[in-house]
This record gives sequence, C-alpha cells and structure tokens, in this order.
Amino acid sequence: MLRSVRWGFLLEKQQLCIWFLEKIFLNLIPKIRDKRAKAVEAVAAQHPVVYS
Repeated sequence: MLRSVRWGFLLEKQQLCIWFLEKIFLNLIPKIRDKRAKAVEAVAAQHPVVYS
C-alpha cells in the first residue's frame, strides 16, 4: 500500500516537472521567434536586395 502511494507521488512529481518544463518552453519559444524575426527584419532592412 505504502509503495503504491509513494509511486503515485513520484508520478505526480514527474507530471508536474513535465508540465513546468512545457510551460517554460511555451513561454520561451515565442520570445525566441520574435527576436529571430526582428533580427531577420533588421538584416533585411540593411540589405534590401538580398531579401526582396
């Protein structure tokens, strides 16, 4: 009985970690995309011939 409770706790902890990591990544990815898009726009503005 105690063993299954401990196992359930570990699984719950693992789920929490996965959820936490997903949340961090979901928050980070758009920011990284925005930065990359802005960098590309800046380069495109400096070199209009290459990206037109």
